[in-house]
Amino acid sequence: MLNLHNVCFVKYSVRSVSLRVADVKEAVAMNRARMGGHGSLAAALGAPAADLSAEPGRYDDGRHATAPAGFVRGPQFPQPVTVMPPHGGLPVADPRQLRPWAPQPPWWWLGCHGGAGVTTLTLVISGGVDAGRRWPFPQEGQTARVVLVARTHVFGLEMAQKAATQWASASIPDGIRLLGLVLIRDADGPLPKPLAEYAELIPGAVPRTWNLPWVREFRVGEAARGLVPPRYRQLARELSAMVAGVQHA
Repeated sequence: MLNLHNVCFVKYSVRSVSLRVADVKEAVAMNRARMGGHGSLAAALGAPAADLSAEPGRYDDGRHATAPAGFVRGPQFPQPVTVMPPHGGLPVADPRQLRPWAPQPPWWWLGCHGGAGVTTLTLVISGGVDAGRRWPFPQEGQTARVVLVARTHVFGLEMAQKAATQWASASIPDGIRLLGLVLIRDADGPLPKPLAEYAELIPGAVPRTWNLPWVREFRVGEAARGLVPPRYRQLARELSAMVAGVQHA
């Protein structure tokens, strides 16, 4: 059985927040060696990987309106036969605290850690609801659509890894449909190469990934004043189209 946490991802611990860049680079190299030369998790699992050459601006500052906001990269459904549950991960909502037959929102924003950017997303993109850093617990017959959200620092990527592994190993309640993962830059400028390589591995475990830029104006409250950068508008359009397609399928 393939251990997704130990084999297909770079293995970090919470204590590694202060890792030197050299340590991260070495870990990525070791991970790729374990994967037998595969460049992504999708390839390691036998799934077709995306053509990254067709994704201009993927690791630039993310402000180019012509750069694609999302792309299909990983499996569309969990693979519990080949993926083991992670050590740790996000908790699940307590079903005893749910309102009977409360309707599900168009989608849930599920922050993988504190400060992931969920509050900003709820301000600038209508439709999603903050899940409170807990997997929703859909009632019988319901479908809860979820979008994971994480920052691109080491801790954020580690927590995104764990949440993706929870979904891939079917360690979450039935009725959850993962739409994808939103990775939001944790600082201005390009990602350091080791972090960019780490971020490149995680999309291989989720159906879709969106890379959003660092927006300096959000630091001074522009999100509350209606500022919606191009990448965020594109994410809103894609999520709305995905949800509409599901509802009419």
